[in-house]
Parts: sequence; structure tokens; C-alpha cells
Amino acid sequence: MTLSQLRSSDTRALFARLSNFYDEDAGTQDDWSPLAFKAKCYDEDNPSFEQPMNGPNSEGNKEACKKECDTLEGMGVWEIVKREPWMNVLPCIWALKRKLYPDGTIKKLKNRLCAGGHCQTRNCNYHQRVFLPVISWSTVRLLLILSIILNLSTRQINFTSAFVYADIDKPPNFDQMTPQEQQCQGVFIEMPRGFPNPGKVLKLKKSLHGLKQAPKIWFNHLNDKLKLLGFVQCVDVDQCLFVSEKVILLCYVDDCLLYAKDPEDIQEVIRQLHAQNMQLKEEGSAEDFLAVDIKHDKEAGTITLTQTGLTDRIIKALGCDHLPLVTTPADTILHEDKDGEQATGDFNHASVIVMIWYLYGHSGSELGFALSHVSLFTHSPCHSHKLALIQICLYLKGTRKEGMILKPAKFDTLFMDCHVDADFISLHGTERNLGMILCLPSPGPASSSASTIAPLSGLPSCRIQSPLAC
Repeated sequence: MTLSQLRSSDTRALFARLSNFYDEDAGTQDDWSPLAFKAKCYDEDNPSFEQPMNGPNSEGNKEACKKECDTLEGMGVWEIVKREPWMNVLPCIWALKRKLYPDGTIKKLKNRLCAGGHCQTRNCNYHQRVFLPVISWSTVRLLLILSIILNLSTRQINFTSAFVYADIDKPPNFDQMTPQEQQCQGVFIEMPRGFPNPGKVLKLKKSLHGLKQAPKIWFNHLNDKLKLLGFVQCVDVDQCLFVSEKVILLCYVDDCLLYAKDPEDIQEVIRQLHAQNMQLKEEGSAEDFLAVDIKHDKEAGTITLTQTGLTDRIIKALGCDHLPLVTTPADTILHEDKDGEQATGDFNHASVIVMIWYLYGHSGSELGFALSHVSLFTHSPCHSHKLALIQICLYLKGTRKEGMILKPAKFDTLFMDCHVDADFISLHGTERNLGMILCLPSPGPASSSASTIAPLSGLPSCRIQSPLAC
């Protein structure tokens, strides 16, 4: 393989730099970045196929794979056909995952059969625009606030093998094709690993995880079912927000949150979904939606969002258990540090940053400034950038049980609070910065127990930003 054949520009640049230090006579690499080959394809929560099948939970994972195949076959997802030379057969992939509670303990082993959508070709085996139905977390916080004000009941549900409910999509001109041409249309995948059948492939009759069109097909199917139950999609607010006369529903791919004044109204919606052959599992109230611990204190009128399990994983990944705590996630502005020493360590720099971004977006709003800075140097971090990342970790260690507190205040008169902030990220490397004015109704609906001021993203429609030259 040549450098021009590598897809990523960052990968091409990396190997081009390494080639400058290759000793052809000795056949050795004299100098290379310590992080060049550090990237991990898998971790303990998203392992490869071989790891769990030969590990301590091998029997549980094998049973989960068998259950997945039996479920899909029982739902008529595919038919087994003879492999033909003209078929564009996609790889069949097992996606194995450990689902965790917010405290980090294992909730369940979830093995999902997926199609290799990375090998799909537009107008060949998919014909729709790529789309993923993900509710905005600001909408989730808004509903949590309303649940306090209106004393709403909540229920969390998860649709079993959600993507396979909808029929596989067809070409726009399918009806104008001859029967022979129609027979050649479709999506074909290899037999699942662990369930061999020589000379055969699977022709999909319904959508399957991994296909590029699968999320959109599933969401359209769910939308149609909810319309039959009287729900209206609130496109102007959030396309994954549905409202009926008595129930509010939030959709995050195949996980949904339902809110209602009367819990019996929620149960009636669940019964109606079952009646329409929608297999789902009730998972209690909203306490652990998307691995975020949601604690509702009715006496204080507050909801606290924490992620202790994810925080512990970040601390473990960086190996900061023995280091002292700090009181702030950042105390300086990072720069490129061209002459600095390359970062070393036993952790994946980019992977840790991704975990902290998830923490920031759900319960750690005060991390924004520090996290934005370290994210600028994800691909080629220096030692100074590593120290900045460790400082964030030590701050999280000291605020492990802290999080975002939602507490709507009762007031008769609406007035505004204005906060002025500086954006040191937009014009990185210059002396000029962009400013921002944040106008919000006061008293505000949110605060952070780990910082003095936090973005009040519970009311996104009230946020007004304007760039100012400083």
C-alpha cells in the first residue's frame, strides 16, 4: 500500500513523517511518535468478537448471539439464498457491547448483528439520505424541568431490535422494473460468524443495524405508528419530540422517555404499541437514561444529573488515582507548543477526550473551556497538552459526585440576566477573541454544583448569542 491509498489525511501525514526516519540499511525506525500506534480499535465495553467469546462471560455472550439470531429469524428479517456471482454481498458483523449502569456496574450483555454499511454504495444497496434520530439533550433537560413543575410521571422504554421492524427500502423505480430486475434488487450479507452455511448468503427483507438507511427507515416506521396513536411530531422544537393529548415522548434511536400527569396514560400508550406488534421492554423511570444518573428530589424540587461511572472510567484510563485533587479544570490557555515534547502514556488521548465530551454535554457544563482547549490537540498532543488533560481528570476526581442541578424557580415577573463571556477558541493563535452575550430568563432553571455559573441550556429557545469584536 502507498501513502496515496490511505484514506485519512492525518494517517498519510503521520506515515510520511515516520518515513523520514526510516533506516533502509538497518531496516529500523530511528524516530517515531510514541502515540503513533497507540490507537485502540476496541475497549472493554465494545470488545472484538474474539475477546468476549474466550473470556469469563463466553457462555453468556454465545447465548446472547444465539438469542439475537433467533429473534431476527423469528421476525422474518431475512431469507437464506444461494450466493450468485453478480451479488454485492456486504460483510456481517457482530457488535458486542456491555451496557452499564451509571455507577459502572454491568447492566446486560448486548450482542447485535449488523450489516457492514461501510461497504454500501449509493443507489445500489441504499437509496435514502443518512439520518440518525437523536434527541437533543437540551430537550431532555427541558422535559425534566417540566416534570418538576407539573409533577409528571416518567417511564423509559427500549424497543427490541428496533431497526428490523421496517421493510428494507427499494429503488425509486422499482415498480417499473421487470420481475427479473426486481429479483436482483436488495441487500445481501454474509452468514453470521458462528453460524456457518457454505454457499449461502442472507437476503434482507427488513432493515438491519449497520445499514446506512436503517436509522431513517426505523424512525419513519416509529413516526407512522405514533401518528396512529394521536402523537404529533414537534419539528419546530425537536424532530425527536412527540406530543399527544396526554403523553409526551422523547426518542433517542431505540430508547424512549414518556411523560404524563397520570402514569396510567403512559401504560395505555405502551399497551397500544404492543398491540401494533412493537416489541419493547420497560426499563423503569428516567433514573438512568443514556447512562446518566437522574435523581429527583421532590421535597427540594430539584433534579440532579451525575455520571459517576463515566467519571471513574476517565480516572482509571488516565491512571490518576494516586494524584492530588485540583479545584479548577484549567488555569491556563493552551498553545500549539511546537517545540514541546511529544506526549507519552498508556491511554488513548482521543478516546479520553470523547468520554469527557459526553460528560460535559450531560452533567458537566463547567468543563467547556478546558475541554475545548485540549480538543484542539487531539491528534498530535504534546506533554503540556497531556498535563492539561490530567488536570481535567483531577478536577473530575474531586467533583465525582457533583453534577448539574435543575431547579426551576417560581416567579411572577419575567426579567433577564445577561452574562458576558470571551471565546478563546474561535481565533486560536491570535490576540483577538470573539465575545458573547448570553441573555436568559432569571431566576434560571439550572446550575452546577461544581461551579459558580453554568450554561442554562434547559431553555434553549431563550439563548441569544451575538459575536462581538474585542
